[in-house]
Amino acid sequence: MNDAKSLKINVTQGIDIGRVQALEKDINCPVDFIESKGISGETAAWVVIATLTTQALPSVLEFIKWLLDYKKVKSIQYGNLKVDNPTDEMIDAVQRKITEDMEG
Repeated sequence: MNDAKSLKINVTQGIDIGRVQALEKDINCPVDFIESKGISGETAAWVVIATLTTQALPSVLEFIKWLLDYKKVKSIQYGNLKVDNPTDEMIDAVQRKITEDMEG
């Protein structure tokens, strides 16, 4: 298995921080929720999992699909792979890439 990699999810405002905390507890590694205001005044928010592991992957993917159901995901970034406005099918492709990297 390769070293853990980070996963960055750009989300819309109004995300349930309790869900983020529950994910962190479930996967037993830090999950950061970061909000910042840009020059234009627009708020950007990210959920960052700095040490994504194989064991955490199922819970993380369930979390992402929950976000998708509520139209809360703007983009997902894993390494050099960035997916804007992801669909369920795109999430499946990201999952395959993550699994490949971790097994490879």
